[in-house]
Amino acid sequence: MKKDVRKHNKKIFKENGFEGSIFSSNSCGDFIVFGKNHRKNNHNFYDIAFIDTSEVYVERDDRILNGDIKDYMHKTIYSTACLGRDYLKIRKNDKQLCKSLLKRYRSMIARCYNKQDHNYEFCGKIGTYVSNRWLNFSNYYYDIISLPNFDREAILNNDLVIDKDIKQFGCDKKVYSKDTVTLVSEKVNLVNRVYKN
Repeated sequence: MKKDVRKHNKKIFKENGFEGSIFSSNSCGDFIVFGKNHRKNNHNFYDIAFIDTSEVYVERDDRILNGDIKDYMHKTIYSTACLGRDYLKIRKNDKQLCKSLLKRYRSMIARCYNKQDHNYEFCGKIGTYVSNRWLNFSNYYYDIISLPNFDREAILNNDLVIDKDIKQFGCDKKVYSKDTVTLVSEKVNLVNRVYKN
């Protein structure tokens, strides 16, 4: 049974205060508060570190108690991949493109690692995997937008898709990575799928 994070955190705070105490987040594991950072708008802000990833953040006192703290290096995507340190910056810079590429990213991770995904039998089951670098959405995002034929509007209109098969034709085990994928039209991707099978 999932513990009531807010109730748990308030009990910890009441017994020990903030500094040096270990609290729980709603979805990213436990973290330790190791010092007061500053005060702003009637709130204290503290330096915290997540225990699983050692990622350090500055968080507000009420968010600590509520457990409303995110660790962007925590593997929240099918327990395999993370959003990455730059996720908030990426989303702020181009929310529409971030949303579109994140949808594709989740689908790619699901095909390779989620046995319940309807496309798992065509990818993960036969050994297709995602490179370690791309188990971080931020890295994936930066690599995709740096590909030679990247076109933002074509991506947003679903006119371009990410293909792993063309550059790895004849390989038994394929990998999704910057060096092994290319952006192609949906039509080229479909023809390649038909030809491959």
